[in-house]
Amino acid sequence: MPIRKKNLSQSGNESTRAALIFTLLLIASSLLKADDWPTYRHDNARSGVTEETIAAPLALAWSHHSPQLPRPAWPPPAKADFWHHISNPAPRVTYDRAFQPVIAGNNLFYGSSADDQIRCLDVTSGHVLWTCYTDGPVRLAPAVYMGRLYAGSDDGYIYCIEITVGKVVWKVRICKSQRKIPGNGRLISVSPVRTGLVVDGGAVYGCAGIFPEAGVALCALKTDDGATIWNKPLMDISPQGYMLASQTKLYAPTGRANPVVFDMGDGSFLGALGGPAGAFALLTGDSVAFGPGSTGEIGMADPETNETIATFEGLRMVVRERMSYLQTETAIIAVDRIHRLEQARRLNELRKSQEQISQKLKGGVGPAEAINLTAKLNSLKGTAAKVEAGMKQSVMWNIPCSHNNELIMAGELLFAGGDGEVAAYSAKDGSLVWKGPAEGRAYGLTVASGRLFVSTDQGVIHCYRPEKK
Repeated sequence: MPIRKKNLSQSGNESTRAALIFTLLLIASSLLKADDWPTYRHDNARSGVTEETIAAPLALAWSHHSPQLPRPAWPPPAKADFWHHISNPAPRVTYDRAFQPVIAGNNLFYGSSADDQIRCLDVTSGHVLWTCYTDGPVRLAPAVYMGRLYAGSDDGYIYCIEITVGKVVWKVRICKSQRKIPGNGRLISVSPVRTGLVVDGGAVYGCAGIFPEAGVALCALKTDDGATIWNKPLMDISPQGYMLASQTKLYAPTGRANPVVFDMGDGSFLGALGGPAGAFALLTGDSVAFGPGSTGEIGMADPETNETIATFEGLRMVVRERMSYLQTETAIIAVDRIHRLEQARRLNELRKSQEQISQKLKGGVGPAEAINLTAKLNSLKGTAAKVEAGMKQSVMWNIPCSHNNELIMAGELLFAGGDGEVAAYSAKDGSLVWKGPAEGRAYGLTVASGRLFVSTDQGVIHCYRPEKK
């Protein structure tokens, strides 16, 4: 945020002037070091990781209570998944169960699925600075880019809002139809925007529509005036959840189905990721992680082939350098991801070779060749067993944890949201560093401006800051 300098009279003494300039430089330096949280899970890769550090223990600074509770689009899961023999499964699609905040400078922004408003709060006090209405629920977090806020609504529009006063700069309807239908107890567009927007390089990317027969589209708009760069109709796809982006590709979750991939340059469809389905997705340098599927697994796919390389037990994860931190229903697990993926790729190649030999044997070969192939097959099985056993060495630590609603990382601390509680764990060894209360289930976590923000399914946003010594 810009620093506004006070006017100094020409008669002011030089020592006062120098002291003021020094103070301003210190403030500016601290602002440059602070890391904003401009979009859901920090960045367009949805990493959930910030380099900003925050020292525990933390104390509650303020709590903001929204006038109305969140109204999620997805219902709770059934009491049992008989197909996978799972009782009381955890909810897999939770992206709109809390009002997810984003942070830029001294401002916090969130959209409401209950009263159709986007609010701006002061991060130091929690006071509401402005509100801006749309014509439908705002289910996903907005994104901040170059002094403007971008958000999608169930009214079918993408909005661009000036962040200082909350004025709508432009809004664009992605699909042409103006028809409205009942949806989740409301009258909404037949093509609601239910993907988190990606904003990058002067363009905002988003999808509208969840019913293919009613119209679904992916678009790229210019950030300055909303002009269409391209707009692609989509067939047999229901995009729902937070989109993510690499330098060349867009990835769109589809609720409980598999994420799909598009070319960022023209929106052309590049296929679907194979492996566990689910609304959670993040991008790393070497793979795309997504899930958690019906069995509580995170798949990691090769971004070049879209094929699954490996699977991990977990509901969600964060990634830093070669480490992955996985949050399951009962634990947090630290995994050397590079080692794990190297072993998984090797194991996949061994299994492909086994399958090829098995097919040859089934096709019928001579006695001598059958003996030779059987020996090779047994050798491959032995090697594969050793590789599979070696994969277990990639687990650095595994600690019991009941906080299983959200996971982010700030500095060397992992913050986990639970039911009525939020906690901080050491990334080094998983030890519990701090925990504090939350009103409801903590589905949203954000660290910025030296503070931790906790968002719950009760429409509450808590602000925690380091305790004063």
